[in-house]
Amino acid sequence: MVEVSVWGVLPEADRATLFSLLEKELEGSHLALAAAPSAGASPSQPQTDPVTLMRVVLDVRSPSAWRVSIVDVARGKALRRELAGPKENAAALEATASILGAAAAALHEGFELGAAAPSPPPPRRQRVLSPRRAPFLRAVGALGVDAASFDHHVPLQFAPAASLGLSVGDRVILRARAAHYFPVAFESRFGRFELDRTHLGFTAGLMVSRSPWEGEVSLGLLTELLRRSGAISAPTVAASTDDSFVRAAGELRAVGRIELWRHVSVELALGAAYFPGALRFVAAVGTDPVLVEPFALVALGGLALQLRAP
Repeated sequence: MVEVSVWGVLPEADRATLFSLLEKELEGSHLALAAAPSAGASPSQPQTDPVTLMRVVLDVRSPSAWRVSIVDVARGKALRRELAGPKENAAALEATASILGAAAAALHEGFELGAAAPSPPPPRRQRVLSPRRAPFLRAVGALGVDAASFDHHVPLQFAPAASLGLSVGDRVILRARAAHYFPVAFESRFGRFELDRTHLGFTAGLMVSRSPWEGEVSLGLLTELLRRSGAISAPTVAASTDDSFVRAAGELRAVGRIELWRHVSVELALGAAYFPGALRFVAAVGTDPVLVEPFALVALGGLALQLRAP
């Protein structure tokens, strides 16, 4: 048990607060708290009491400086300390309760008044890993399959594709992309020929990311090389020589990707390109019938595996 008496005038509200705070401090030590009659002086010769562990006399006569006497009943030893009163310290009640609670806990554990309790071992230093900062410049590359619309006879073509680029601060990306589409043969009563189609594009875009997802929207220039070859004409039609045609378009592209492993992602791209002007392959006989007329507005798509370094 801890016995506390007050010497001097302590307002009833402050007394109740002090005893309430002290009861909470003593809960961990399972000690009871008892209020003794007001003391006229601090006890100098403590009386042995098998029930009482500690006696406390709190001198509150000065509002600026309190004095507390703590008595170890079992050993007959006393300790006196001066504390800042409520005039100097607004938290005087809390400080007093904390000191008395610590003293009671020390006596309960078998320590003497004034003896320092063994300090706990220093905490182990733990290595704090700071978040890894992405390099300001990163190289990116991708391999995959592209798809693009062509004309009414061949609505969709597929091509192996590759790209190389540079990301700046993981916010801006510059990219060059190439794709060579599988040749397509066109036949009519005037004969047959093949068209090879190659795309070369340059884009600049903005990226947003929230691991493991990443999005990209970019604008750029797409050039298309069409090469006509292998012309075989009907007996009454003269065959044309091989020839190549180049057209350019503005391109809008949106990409979504998900990271599979560090530096490795799968991306899905959708976009569109507009080629101004008309391009037609015709048979130069009679009314010049149109054999092939590539779309001016081309739908684009792609699926690729992206690698990033470092």
